[in-house]
Amino acid sequence: MDDFSVTVLDTGYCLQWEPVTRRAAPARLARFHATCFLIRHPARKPVLFDTGYAPHFRTATARWPYRLYACVTPVTLGTPAVQQLRRMGLHPQDLEEIVLSHFHADHTGGLPDFPGVPLRYLEAAWTPLRGLRGFGALRRGFLPDLLPADFARRSRPIPGAALSALPPGFAPLSVGVDLYGDGSVWGVPLPGHARAQMGLLLRLSGGDLLLGADAAWSLEGVRWGQPPGPLAKLIFDSATDYQRSFAALSDLHARRPGLRMLFAHDPETARLAGETLR
Repeated sequence: MDDFSVTVLDTGYCLQWEPVTRRAAPARLARFHATCFLIRHPARKPVLFDTGYAPHFRTATARWPYRLYACVTPVTLGTPAVQQLRRMGLHPQDLEEIVLSHFHADHTGGLPDFPGVPLRYLEAAWTPLRGLRGFGALRRGFLPDLLPADFARRSRPIPGAALSALPPGFAPLSVGVDLYGDGSVWGVPLPGHARAQMGLLLRLSGGDLLLGADAAWSLEGVRWGQPPGPLAKLIFDSATDYQRSFAALSDLHARRPGLRMLFAHDPETARLAGETLR
């Protein structure tokens, strides 16, 4: 499957105190880029994993209380995913679907740019957000105005019953959903940062690749077993689940140091922007 590939898209960044994201990090403000990923599958139309930031983020945070989101994490917008895809000759109608890792605004900011494209996510990720507005939504990093009006019609939620055993070699990760029925792309639950957050495991010809969303903020942290600092717990859906997911990834990296892992806000991922992995 030589034409099976992943291209890294960088859509901008926010500023954050680095020790929040990794306990041993220097005490400084750092850029945390919002990356998303174009997946070209040999037997399907292209798939987008998350959408990153887009100018819609400004509109969605223009009024109270959502303005607090933009104040707490100052955002510098980059080139929206839809424009990057157009440069590659792709338009929204060319996509098979958008797979959402979770519903935080830095992962859904570009959704309005993709009208009519089906949306896939773990069903349990959406259930606690349904109907939330105001401070209730804000506490979960969710901006309701980023969701399209026809969200329900376009959604293809993945029920928990669809999870099955992962292929051998990914312990302690144990379950996932075979998204296309051919074992090439697995949705893997990585809860904690957000409810029912999902990563993707891709069986590329050049080696397996795990797109870990926000289950860690850096591969360096995973590599050295350095989880986020205590303040990060304030923004986690579940600090206990986060620790389990993070520990599982650290264990997996120790067992398989050659397994490629990309995390959405990792500087190492941002440096790959525009590159295609096979």
